[in-house]
Formats: sequence, C-alpha cells, structure tokens
Amino acid sequence: MRKAPSPAKGFLFGLLYPLLVVGLMYLSGVKYTEVTDSAGNVAKAFVGPGLVMAALLVLLTSWLGWWQPVLREKVTTPRWLVAIPVLWVIAILIGTNYARVAQLSSAFLMWATIATLFIGFGEEMTYRGLSIVGLRGGMSEAKVWLLSSLMFGLAHSANIFLGQSVGDTAVQLVYAFLLGSLLYAIRRTTGLLVIAIFTHAGWDWMLFVSQSKALADPGETLHGDPSALPNIIAVVMVILFAVGARGLLRKPQAAEAG
Repeated sequence: MRKAPSPAKGFLFGLLYPLLVVGLMYLSGVKYTEVTDSAGNVAKAFVGPGLVMAALLVLLTSWLGWWQPVLREKVTTPRWLVAIPVLWVIAILIGTNYARVAQLSSAFLMWATIATLFIGFGEEMTYRGLSIVGLRGGMSEAKVWLLSSLMFGLAHSANIFLGQSVGDTAVQLVYAFLLGSLLYAIRRTTGLLVIAIFTHAGWDWMLFVSQSKALADPGETLHGDPSALPNIIAVVMVILFAVGARGLLRKPQAAEAG
C-alpha cells in the first residue's frame, strides 16, 4: 500500500462520497422521489453521476495502492454465516415483481441496470471497501462495522436535499444502516467485495422496478404491488447477523495475493 490506512482516511472517504454524489445528482435536476418515473430520469440522476464517481474511486484506490485489501480478505467467519448472502439472493429472486418488469420499457430496464451497477460499485467501494480499510488502520473490528455502517446510513440523509421528505429519510437511515450491516457481513463471509457489489446492485434493481411507472405502453394498468417478502427475509438476516456477531466481528486477515 502506498498510503498507510488510518481511521481519518476511512472517515474522510465515507463523508465525502455522499456530498459529491448529491451535488452531481442535484445538478441533474431530478428529484429523488421521481427517479424511477422514466428512463431519462434514471439516466440523468444516477448513470452520469455514477460514472464520474466510479472513475474517481478507481483513481483514488490506485493512488492509495489499496486494491488488494479493498477487494479481498481472508474468510475467518463461521461457515454457516454464508446463509446471509444466500438469503439476500433469494430475497431478490422472490421479491422482484416480474409482472411489472414485463410491462416496463426496455430503455428503463437498461438504464436501471446500468444505474444500479454504478450505485453498487460506488457505495460498496466506499463503505465496504475504502472506509473499512481505513478504519482498520486503528480500530477494533466491532468499531469498523459500526462506524462504516453508520456512515452508510447517514449518507442517505442527503436525499432530503433531493426532494425526499424528512420522515421518509429518517426511516431510510435506519433501513440503510441495517442493510449496510448485512453487506458488511457479505464481505466478511465471502471474502470478496465484488459479491457485495452485485448483491447491492441486485437489491436496488429489485426496488427500482417495483417502484417504476415507466411503462412500455403508457395506457396499461400497472400489475402487482411491491412484495413484503424481501423485508421479511432481511429481518431473518439481521437475526443471523446478531447471532453470529462474535464470529463476524473478529479481526480479519488480508487475503493472500494470487
């Protein structure tokens, strides 16, 4: 590593990321509550800013020389905790509103897929990657989990500036903290950040299509309501996290280069 990890760097990356993203999204002119209304809104609000942030994160990680610890670590958690990423994938598969997906425009589905991949990459590189590596430079693993997940949750408070209500944002903060904790567990139980990136992207894609009104035929009636099953499964995952917390929060080892 060219630059030594430190908690100060971990905090800096975690706090700067939402400021930059919200600034770019604000310039797009799309309100957060209207992002999934059309293909154009998704492209303007997420794809453009996502591309810029992805480029900045790649350059930053290369400059720091942190690619190895950001992307990989040795799995030291109890094997049964792999149930968390497995359940996450199941939640996406059974929670996706396939009837509505069939109604949505192909342009929306394309841009939603690209956008959620950028979101997954950007947020996981920041909060389960750079911030975790930085915080591990001087903190216990319990504090690394807690502070990285808190920063991830607090990052969503910036949505107030993009048109989301205070009440909805407060709920989202708690929701994001819990999901951030589960994404931390996915990194720890698989040893690979890329798994967290794709599971994060898949979850957001499920939410995007469940909320979207971007119909291929505007004259059609929307089919189906968003499923509650993913949230029920998320509660089960949180319980598994709590039961396995002692093993999850044991200090990890860096993965061997290869």
